[in-house]
Amino acid sequence: MVRSGIKPISVLIVDDHEIVREGLQTVLSRQDGITVVGEAATVTDAVAESCRLQPDVVLMDVRLSGGSGMDACRAIRDSCSGTKVLFLSSYEDNEAVHAAVVGGASGYLLKQINGEGLARAIRAVAQGQSILDPAITQPLLTRMQQQKEKASEPQRATLSSQQQRVLALVAEGKTNKEIGVSLE
Repeated sequence: MVRSGIKPISVLIVDDHEIVREGLQTVLSRQDGITVVGEAATVTDAVAESCRLQPDVVLMDVRLSGGSGMDACRAIRDSCSGTKVLFLSSYEDNEAVHAAVVGGASGYLLKQINGEGLARAIRAVAQGQSILDPAITQPLLTRMQQQKEKASEPQRATLSSQQQRVLALVAEGKTNKEIGVSLE
């Protein structure tokens, strides 16, 4: 059902498991204002179908045949700038979540979500919002905070023993010639 006058949100489902694609198709077909316009099982097909169909949202698994969903996400974002990518994964993988965010994804959800929650997330992403599953938000924020703290720490280069001797001689006020003689 679509409310009159409102264009439905078009969704491309990308997952390497047929049964998952069919299940998502069934769940989303029950939601007002959302239309599944296609499916893909591989990275290559995901990119090709995204360019061909120009969906509002690509609902994609992280792990795909022929590469990763991250590869597909970057390619889709590069070639179909109006299309948003929403990851739906079984894995609470902090590295994958971070890579998804950095790769331009609009969100990352876990497959434990129910149909109504998924539909809300798709609607939010289609409207330009970003979505992260609550179960992965805190670990991601912690990691980002640690990276920020690490970046703000002064970086100290480790000096070789020869460099340390030269530095000590410079600190004593020795000239280049005197340092050269001392090191012979």
